[in-house]
This record gives sequence, C-alpha cells and structure tokens, in this order.
Amino acid sequence: MQSNFRLKAGCEFYPYDGAKDKEEFIVQTPDKRQFKISALSKNILQRLDGTRSLDEVACELQARSISISTNELRNLLLHQYGKLNILEGEDPELTEYDRKRQSAEIKPPFLLHWNLIPEKQVGWLAARLTFLYHFISIASGLVLIGLTHVLVYQQHAVLGHISNAGSLVVLVLCLVSILFHEFGHATAVAKYGGTPGHIGFGLYLLLPSFYADVSMIWRFRRKERMVVDLGGVYFQQLSFVVFALLGHFFSTPEFFVVCYFIDLMAWFNLNPVFRFDGYWFLVDYLALPNLYKHSLKYLGYQIRKVLGYSVQAVRPQISGYTYWIFLIYALVCNFFLIAVVWFSYRYLTTMFFRLPVLLPEIFHSIIIAFQTHDAALFGNRLVALFFAIAFPGTALIGMYKYASLGVRYFRSKFGAYRLP
Repeated sequence: MQSNFRLKAGCEFYPYDGAKDKEEFIVQTPDKRQFKISALSKNILQRLDGTRSLDEVACELQARSISISTNELRNLLLHQYGKLNILEGEDPELTEYDRKRQSAEIKPPFLLHWNLIPEKQVGWLAARLTFLYHFISIASGLVLIGLTHVLVYQQHAVLGHISNAGSLVVLVLCLVSILFHEFGHATAVAKYGGTPGHIGFGLYLLLPSFYADVSMIWRFRRKERMVVDLGGVYFQQLSFVVFALLGHFFSTPEFFVVCYFIDLMAWFNLNPVFRFDGYWFLVDYLALPNLYKHSLKYLGYQIRKVLGYSVQAVRPQISGYTYWIFLIYALVCNFFLIAVVWFSYRYLTTMFFRLPVLLPEIFHSIIIAFQTHDAALFGNRLVALFFAIAFPGTALIGMYKYASLGVRYFRSKFGAYRLP
C-alpha cells in the first residue's frame, strides 16, 4: 500500500524570473533553503497535503494529460525531492533520506566561520544606505569614482615608504573595504524590499573573507538580481573614493596602497570564471543557472563532435547575441582555468622551494621584534607568516579540488562515447 506524502509545513513558493519561455518557481523550506523548480513540480508538490494518496495525485495529473504512473510519481518525489527535506510521510525510503540528512555533516567552503553582524543590525544599516542606489547617488558616485582614479593613478602613482605599522593599517583598511563590499550586496537587497541576512567572517579555504547572506535575491526579478550582484563592487569603489581623498589631503601613502588593492579585488570579483560577483551577474543576465556546468558540457560536446564521436546535442536554450556571449564565456572560462592550474603549479613549485628560506627569515624577524618590543614589526611578521602559509595552501587545495573533479569527470565519461 502506498503511503501518503505531505509537503512540510512552512514551505513557500515564489515566482522565479529566469528563462523567458517557461514558468519556474522557487520553493523555500522552513529552514530558509531555496530550490528552483518547474511549474509542473510546483503543481505536484502543492497537491501533497497528506490527505491524497499517490494514486489519487497520479490520477489527477493523468486527467490533465500528464502521463505518469503511481510508481513513477513515487520515484520522482523520492529521488528528486526526498533529498531536499521538504516532504513528510511514512515511506521507509523517505524516512531514510531524512535520517541521513540530519546525521550528515554540513561542509561549507569555510574552514572556520563566524556570524559577525547579526541580521537585525545588517537590515537596520542597509535600510539607511539605500539612498546610495538612487539614480542621482549612482551618477554622482560614478563620477567621483572616475575622478579619484585619475587622482590616484596619475598624481600619486609613486608611493612613499610603507612602515611595518603602515602595512598593518593597509590590511585593516582592506578588510574595512571588503566589509563595505558585503554591505553593498545587503543594501541592494533592502533596496528591492528584501530582508538581508547576517554578515559573517571566515576562512575561505585558508584565506580570510567576509560573506553576506543575500539568499532572498532568488525571489527578485533578473534585473534586480543583477544590481545585487554588482552592488558589492559598487560600494567597495565608493570606499576607494573615501580612501583616495583621505590619502590626497593627508599625504598618507597607506590610503593609496589600499586603493590599489581595492581595484585588484574588484577585477578579481568581476572575473566570471570564479563563482564571485561577475559569475553570478552573468548567470542572471543569461538566465542560465549552473552556467559553468552548461559551458563545460557544451564545450565537451563540440570537441567530441569534431572528433567524430556520436553525441547528443546539449546546446542551452538561448539564441542571438546571448548565445555568442555564452560561447565566448565557455571558451575563455575553460582556457582560463587551464592557465590558472598551470600558473598555480608554477607558483607552488617556486613557493615550496622558497619556503625553507622564507620561513626561517620570518621566524627570525619575529624573534627580533619580540626582543626589541617592536609591536608593529611583530604584527607585520605574523601576518607575513600567515599568508606565506595560506596562499600556497589555498592554491594546493584548489588544484587538488579541480584535479579530483577532473578525475571523476573522465571516469564517468570513459567508455561512454565510442567512435561510430
């Protein structure tokens, strides 16, 4: 006898502004997780009220010319939605999914992470910064950003000596600019009527990073999501304006060094190869979730087609100039990743040869700083020691991750395609 399935109380549905040729929705779970589903899936899930049997639901779908048997419906619900923890029922397999999920260890990309600013405080401040997204504020801000870049790169291109204490100041100000970056995302969420979540701090792999909970953006229209995507870089460039003016009026080189780092971080964030702001902007612009997987599959399909393999077409449902943007992204992204792996390898080999010399030098400086009670030198050398370990460590973990993905991919595809 088939047991009844029931959608968990507290699950909510919101329209998703994605592909133009089909209707899609976001289902939000009681614990605030969100998943994109089709209109048919929404219709099926809404019928699971605990009173209808799967036989009855299947009959209702068949009456709407949707050919599906009771067993097919059960398998769909179990394998597609059982793992999402949005269903309740006495089905043994569904209960096993729920048990595994509760006992599974959640493994975020952060080795260590802390909630730095609570949701309530983030929402309060973000609501008061929304004026920065008004048209006049944006136009004025862009003008100031342009003028201060001219100021920094033409009038103050040659910097003075940075002391040990100055290096620590640069680090702190860079962290402040990154925090302002996260408030840029949060403020954009508030601008469009959403409630931003907390802002946290952690180690992304081995590198320090802030992060903001802006998961509500999946309910926004595509253009609004694109503004949220770029909001962080926009706010961080506003911090560039502040630091550039402070450096100019007080003749302090540390502020200009921070400006250079802000631009470096902006270029890194806007690079669509990595899953940072530029990637999510392109995802929303093209309306292609899992953009990188789409590009990898499409490029692989084209290569196998040229080599004469019998393959099924995997072209995404886009056309016109957006298709050419996608194609350029697919080519650039994959070749860039190959270059990143190569340069990471060169960096690691060079760095590991240097570490036996570099680490003793840093430790010797730390001892001297401790003996001379030079707090600035002591702090500077501790930071240098951290990054001397963190950068190659992160590169090593990244290479291991991509190598593992590559091995798993080729194992899954080995023998799947044969020459005709």
